[in-house]
Amino acid sequence: MKALIFNSGVGNRMGDFTRDNHKSMAVLSDGETIFGRQLRLLAAVGITQIVVTTGPHVEQLRGVAAGFPGLDVSFVANDVYDTTNYIYSMYLARDLLDDDILMLHGDLVFDRGALPAILADPRHSLGAVNASLPQPDKDFKARIDVDLITEVSVKIHDADCVAFQPLYKLSRAAIGAWLGRVSDFVEAGTTGVYAENALNEIVHDADIRAWSYADHFVNEIDTIEDLAVHAAALRLRDFDDQPILAAPGSLARLPELLAEARSARPLVVGGRSFQSSPVKQLLDDAGVGYSLFSGYSPNPKLPEVLAGLAEFRGQGCDAIVAVGGGSAMDVAKCIKLLAATDSVEFPGFGAPLVRNIPQIAIPTTAGTGSESTHFAVVYIEGEKHSIAHDALLPDYVILEPELLRSLPDYHKKASLLDALAQCVESTWAKDATPQSKGYARRGLQLILDNFFPYFHKGIDFDVEVTRRIQLAANYSGRAINLTKTTAPHAMSYGLTSHYGLAHGHAAALSLRAVWSYYAAVAEDGGPEADGLRQSLAELNDVFGVKSSKQAIGKLDAILDTLHLADPIDVDQLVGGVNAERLGNSPVPMTPADLRRAYEHALGLRRSATPRRYSRRVPGRYEKIAHRDLPDLQAHELQILAQFDEFCTAHDLRYYLSEGSMLGAIRHGGFIPWDDDIDVMMPRSDYQRLLKLVAQGELPPALNLDSFETNPKHWVLGSKIQMTEPTRFVQPQVAHVSMAPGPHIDIFTVDPVEKPFGRKFRLQAYLLRGLRRGLFMSSGRSAPGFRNNLLARTPIFLLTKVVPTATVHKWIVYMLSEFNAKPTSAHWANLCSYYALSRQVFPKEWFGEGRRVPFEGLSIPVPDRAEDMLASIYGPNYGGIPVVGDGHRKHDFYVEILSPSAPSAASAPSAPSAD
Repeated sequence: MKALIFNSGVGNRMGDFTRDNHKSMAVLSDGETIFGRQLRLLAAVGITQIVVTTGPHVEQLRGVAAGFPGLDVSFVANDVYDTTNYIYSMYLARDLLDDDILMLHGDLVFDRGALPAILADPRHSLGAVNASLPQPDKDFKARIDVDLITEVSVKIHDADCVAFQPLYKLSRAAIGAWLGRVSDFVEAGTTGVYAENALNEIVHDADIRAWSYADHFVNEIDTIEDLAVHAAALRLRDFDDQPILAAPGSLARLPELLAEARSARPLVVGGRSFQSSPVKQLLDDAGVGYSLFSGYSPNPKLPEVLAGLAEFRGQGCDAIVAVGGGSAMDVAKCIKLLAATDSVEFPGFGAPLVRNIPQIAIPTTAGTGSESTHFAVVYIEGEKHSIAHDALLPDYVILEPELLRSLPDYHKKASLLDALAQCVESTWAKDATPQSKGYARRGLQLILDNFFPYFHKGIDFDVEVTRRIQLAANYSGRAINLTKTTAPHAMSYGLTSHYGLAHGHAAALSLRAVWSYYAAVAEDGGPEADGLRQSLAELNDVFGVKSSKQAIGKLDAILDTLHLADPIDVDQLVGGVNAERLGNSPVPMTPADLRRAYEHALGLRRSATPRRYSRRVPGRYEKIAHRDLPDLQAHELQILAQFDEFCTAHDLRYYLSEGSMLGAIRHGGFIPWDDDIDVMMPRSDYQRLLKLVAQGELPPALNLDSFETNPKHWVLGSKIQMTEPTRFVQPQVAHVSMAPGPHIDIFTVDPVEKPFGRKFRLQAYLLRGLRRGLFMSSGRSAPGFRNNLLARTPIFLLTKVVPTATVHKWIVYMLSEFNAKPTSAHWANLCSYYALSRQVFPKEWFGEGRRVPFEGLSIPVPDRAEDMLASIYGPNYGGIPVVGDGHRKHDFYVEILSPSAPSAASAPSAPSAD
């Protein structure tokens, strides 16, 4: 197949522009001319023989064609272009049209999918129509009979006519018939009419069918106003049409894509990791000759870009492949722009290109989405510059999950946060559009749906989850490509430059504060409130919450899960406190007090004011912070490992329960903000455990605190406690607990008869009252219940007349015998604090248990753990919850001995006296 482009017109409607320029030299937003774009897209579908009719400014057309050395372009001059129409140009080119022909006008612009679509249609001869548009007044329409084009003309306006654009796919027979009638017209002296006048006389012989371009962008540019309107619309369409190859096996297409681009020697821009990359192996195995440029830093500098440009030119390169993170993308884009403009200085936005340079982007991180933006960053004489040009958008993107397998943990986390921040920011950006919001929503949904699996501790690497996160990051890039980022990113640059935080980490820290501020602005009203309120509502919708506070709570859950280091070394600040001035304070402050004060002053804590615990216990205690959780969890994990070894050795059946079961399934370990481990044990196994404990079989490092071992036991479940002291304590239960430090909870699982009947409801009611009695006798009570005098009074009287030992016996009876039969088909965790209706399960759901990863251990969960979790937490138990202050349940503290002599149990060392 050949292509025929009519470029012999004068273009009077373009005004002053066509005095010195050919009409098709009009420059689009990406720096391409109309003619250059046509040639590029024709080459992309494999059409290499192109016939171009010419009138004025033929040298300009030849200059553009010279930038496509792989094309065979024949120019046919119409020397009387100013007195004839293109019917005469078609006549002059007739001897070259000896093949199937793709025919178009030289002022026609179309998206990259239009030509593949019309060529893929199995019908032999087609003309482009669009019944969804109104009929134009001054441009072509086509008359349609079913799908047969029966007339093409400017002057028809009947009901069976539709909008038409001069884009044809013609069989050799159809073009032959048309040329025959064109020859009749021209040889009869009729040269001032459209070629379609001749077509209309043989239209049934040509048998041209209607091909709808309703799903494509196809338009003629007749005026300067057309150029502005259509170039802007085509720009957005090009952004949307950028090919994102993310299916399995897409990386293997790289040699094919280079061949399609007719690249003889691409420049590969990649860092040191490229040497061990599958991309290198692929290129080497395919015999692709390439040059490698790795001489750039994480924050690319202009001399480095110019060195890459020299490599590109010196090695005769004709395409660019970027393999790496944001820096590789920036360098590759900058080299492309300079090479495409034959310059060593960056051109302005929309500046024309001298040549087209194909670029393929293969990101090795999932964060910035730089592979789908028209921006690049380069440092010039120490100052950061953002380069913007639509030509910077790569021609192809290949997303290969395997390239992220070795991504360092911190960069994996920070990159995802960058994508998250970009999606959120583009939603509320001033320049947000339905298109950008669509990208942002899809990106956010992918992040929220895949966040926990992406960071699951029990899975080494999940290819499909990683692929979805790559797509999320790409959507984030496509979103900000239209809107740019906002305040959180603007604020993040200082955090990155001054404190060395990764870009995404800094953006996420800023995001939380800005989001809270915007929510307050939207609530207070004002000129910005209406649009902002709508954007925040859209974010709430995709986050699956009802308020911005809850959406921010989900962001908190994400940040807590990632457990990133504080941007400032607070310990260093504490160590530098002036002891003399500190001693002059009206309230003594320990290092832990100082740490908390600094954290609040620097915005590293969510709650408004520092608090301390001192009620009902001697001394002073500091409540643990999120940064302390890994240490506490490590102690609890040590208990669990010993307990599991003990149970395995004695054939005792148990399962992770509630939050710990959820953590195992959703995270592969602890819920990141959880401070305890819960297990369930069937009653028969628990009875055997009691006997083994009574015989002294429990490891000496562990202690069982239960009704049977502790006369002051204060909760329904039992506890396996660590006997050796640690820095973690629960001072509020020190007077009743055998070892008030790290522990795991054991909930007995008991059979229940008629689990939702009257007797079960009575059982639940009585156990709830007995639980409260235990709490009251121990000096503790649930919040809210403390002020409920009507409920407290009878229970208070009960605790005064009934010995605690008797209450213990009643509880054991209510748990294990009151509503139980050996034939019961259901088991229940009656020790739970959740509604008991959510803690009753068919017996077979427990089974023998299956082992799953938990913080590097293999720990049993019920056979149908996922069904239990859905029953307890709802079907979306795998999603991101809302996290807020006080989310932890057990209130662990660290003890502060004195202002001047903190011990190992306290936070950092006190500053020296001098």
